[in-house]
Amino acid sequence: MKKSMSVVLILAVFLVGGCLESGIEGKYVSTKYPGDYMELNSDGTFFVYQEIRKSFSGTYEIKDDTIRLILPNGIVEVGKLEGNNIIDPDGDVWKKA
Repeated sequence: MKKSMSVVLILAVFLVGGCLESGIEGKYVSTKYPGDYMELNSDGTFFVYQEIRKSFSGTYEIKDDTIRLILPNGIVEVGKLEGNNIIDPDGDVWKKA
């Protein structure tokens, strides 16, 4: 009983602290432009590298099957989570590497 209570408490701390973001963290590569990638960090920050266009970074939020990328200037891009993929607002797929 004592051991299972400890596991529950540890899990609750991670969930409340946002440390378990459903495994979303990691690198995603564009299927349309394979040289482009997105890094989602466990601290809620992201970085997008684009070969042709300007790269950018900011913070992200996850709610249900939606990811919101928030840029420092306040612009928000909304995508959809589908398995190990992110579908961006243009319908392009970013596969988890």
